[in-house]
Amino acid sequence: MTVPRVRAVIVDMLLLGAVLLRRGSSLLSTLAIGVCDLVELQTRNLRYYERLENFQTVGHIQSGLMDWEQEAYSRYLTTNGTIGLIGCGAGRDVLGLLEQGYAVDGVDTSEKCIELALRHLEGSGYEAGLFLADIASFEFPRQAYDAFIFSWFTYNHIPDTLVRIQILDRLRRRLTSDGIILLTLPGPAELPQPSKRWITRLAAKVSCNPNPPGSKDRFLVRSLQDGGLLYMRALDQDDIVSEAGAAGLRLIHFEHMGEGESIVAVLSSCRPAASKLSRAFPICSD
Repeated sequence: MTVPRVRAVIVDMLLLGAVLLRRGSSLLSTLAIGVCDLVELQTRNLRYYERLENFQTVGHIQSGLMDWEQEAYSRYLTTNGTIGLIGCGAGRDVLGLLEQGYAVDGVDTSEKCIELALRHLEGSGYEAGLFLADIASFEFPRQAYDAFIFSWFTYNHIPDTLVRIQILDRLRRRLTSDGIILLTLPGPAELPQPSKRWITRLAAKVSCNPNPPGSKDRFLVRSLQDGGLLYMRALDQDDIVSEAGAAGLRLIHFEHMGEGESIVAVLSSCRPAASKLSRAFPICSD
């Protein structure tokens, strides 16, 4: 066999090995997803975000609201209103909302991000209440809020339907008479691709996982070394209507916004004195 031919065979073998390793890594990741219960999912999801250093730079934190956020908030929020922000992160949208004249209380599960947000807040000339807590059990400090905002895709990171409904119900009780809950959701293009369901089901069964992934659960593995696992629940308009209704709320607006086709869903109380916005959109239904 000639030297060029030997070299070609070696290259072929190495490329084949690379393909097998890549497929093996994908298989292992899919098996790991099946073993994760709800608590582990939240832990891994937090670890994923805490390793995303580009979301924690000074430039990003001080960049303010994204264009589509600015458009949505100016359209739906009460001028100079009080905002409860769920998933405040390192403070980008906290500072953006404060600059627009809103009073803000924010909550996040990442101690690292809360510390960063407080540090940037100190030198900004603004004040906000920032809290390290899980929204599933956290009680906001004010008696009533004009709006609660689930920051960029935060609602989709909550892995249990019942928990999401309980959170919405508790927040609804703290709204002003015209108050709203605003969800920012990922559009189809922003969701990770679905994993192979039969592999995750097999792993869940073998590991006796009490809360195996469902058909709408999506995952993205950052790296095996980091152990981070991005989790999102793919929620459509029907899901939001159902969950909102179970919490005593109704969907009054649902639209795609921004280049990434992010979705903004606006919820209002089903009480007779519900938000003025609810009378402006025909999508409303009790």
